[in-house]
Amino acid sequence: MVSMGLQLAGYTIAFLGYVGTLTTTLLPSWKISSYIGSSIVTAVSFTKGLWMECATYSTGITQCDIYSSMLNLPSDVQAAQALMVSSCAVSSLACLLAVAGMRCTVFGQGSPGKDRVAVVGGVAFVLGGLLCFIPLVWNIHVVLRDFYNPILPDSTKYEMGEALYLGIISSLFTLI
Repeated sequence: MVSMGLQLAGYTIAFLGYVGTLTTTLLPSWKISSYIGSSIVTAVSFTKGLWMECATYSTGITQCDIYSSMLNLPSDVQAAQALMVSSCAVSSLACLLAVAGMRCTVFGQGSPGKDRVAVVGGVAFVLGGLLCFIPLVWNIHVVLRDFYNPILPDSTKYEMGEALYLGIISSLFTLI
């Protein structure tokens, strides 16, 4: 198998990806409104996430509301909720398996199955990264499709939020 230093480096990168995936799942900034409005006095910026939407007023006050019905959400958001929670669960399991299978841990030392546990942990990290990557790319596609749709009014168009950028980087870290 690989050296202990390489295992630690790989685990650290994958763990950072896992933390980023958790953060991406919880952030309410998947989509950011691109329409400011005609009056600077009543300017409101809207953000939408998987679990809530927020409005930031020109006074600096931010008000967030949790979605009242999960069944009323668009299919891309419902799928993203399920896939991101699955990604977090699989990545949590991957963290435990990878730690148990690393050479620097005492758990199962000298056991022939220790290397297999590390491999299963790595495969689980890859699966968690894919489960994170799919809803992110799907939401990016929806945002860009709607943004460049000439039929939609400007007030309903959104841009990509910080959570999507963080999620892409996190899923790539988890996949590496």
